[in-house]
Amino acid sequence: TGGSHTITSGNLITDLGSVTATSVTLTIDSTLPKFTKSFSPSTINVDDITRLTYTIDNSLNDQNLTELKFNDTLPTGLTVARFSNALTTCEDSISYPYAFAPTYQVVTPATVTAESLSSDISALGLAVNAGATCSVSVDVVANAPGSYRSVSGELTQNGSNPSGSATAYLTVDQPVVGQTFLKKTVAPGDNTTLRFTITNDDRDNSLTNLSF
Repeated sequence: TGGSHTITSGNLITDLGSVTATSVTLTIDSTLPKFTKSFSPSTINVDDITRLTYTIDNSLNDQNLTELKFNDTLPTGLTVARFSNALTTCEDSISYPYAFAPTYQVVTPATVTAESLSSDISALGLAVNAGATCSVSVDVVANAPGSYRSVSGELTQNGSNPSGSATAYLTVDQPVVGQTFLKKTVAPGDNTTLRFTITNDDRDNSLTNLSF
């Protein structure tokens, strides 16, 4: 919950005597939204797609927030999918910049940029109401096996009031038998090649009597 929280230790007792207890105070600013991200599913195979979702949680705040933005660069081995299916549930940002014209609105559309096969994702013009939560989602494809730790840039309000970065973890496995279309998008009536790849990560033992 928001506010100041103090943690106080007990006295430290040693052979040479005791040391007075110590305390520390943590202040949680509920005017700043919580910023998180996650992969779903969090374990996939090479060439599979996972949904990456960024969540902006303003549930502890009694004020609407506008002009939210963030950038994210995916780690090497992950890219935006060929069809990103980028989506946001956040509202457009509305501001009233002129005191002499208090009803004049400036609307900044909530915009998500995630180009096909790029490693860069960005969002700007996001707004979330008081006590509410909104999200940004993008499809991501894995190009290599491994364990990935993906850390975003900070969520800010037009460059100020940072809420910190968001971190998510993804495990990408290399299946023994994988398959992929060499040309994944074709016109009606066109041909493409389906390639099967058999991988043996065991350095000591061979795979025999394979069939599928």
